[in-house]
Amino acid sequence: MGGRIRAHLPAIVALALALSSPTLIRAGGDGSVHGGVDVSPLLVSLSLSTTTSVVGKPLRADVRVTNVGAARITNIVVEVRAATTGLRIKSITPQTISKLRPGEVGIVSSTICGQKPGNYIVLARATLAGNSVDSPARLLTITAGKERGC
Repeated sequence: MGGRIRAHLPAIVALALALSSPTLIRAGGDGSVHGGVDVSPLLVSLSLSTTTSVVGKPLRADVRVTNVGAARITNIVVEVRAATTGLRIKSITPQTISKLRPGEVGIVSSTICGQKPGNYIVLARATLAGNSVDSPARLLTITAGKERGC
């Protein structure tokens, strides 16, 4: 059985590289596949002040960007994203963190307001030199209420 695994190992590695983001895949002239992965020094997380709110009541979204690399980085563009029209991100977005030393954490805050009831996926994105890293997504539930609109 070990022979079967070794025979499939190049295909497994190629598949893993193809599913990585961002990637660079090149076909070799001899039928081989060469690949590489761009590694980002960014670690991005998103926290919401609450995961359930009512229409028209704002909540806070904090994005933490950590430089896990060994060098100072500059001009990190950070934004809170929601792929829907039911939420309004009220703060200026995107925002820029001017610099982070190795191990340093930068925090960017935004205000989110639900415009209609529903369940929404919210995430944060940090971009450095054209390469983006997304936070794990958060589920936000907006319920009907007596609050005024956003």
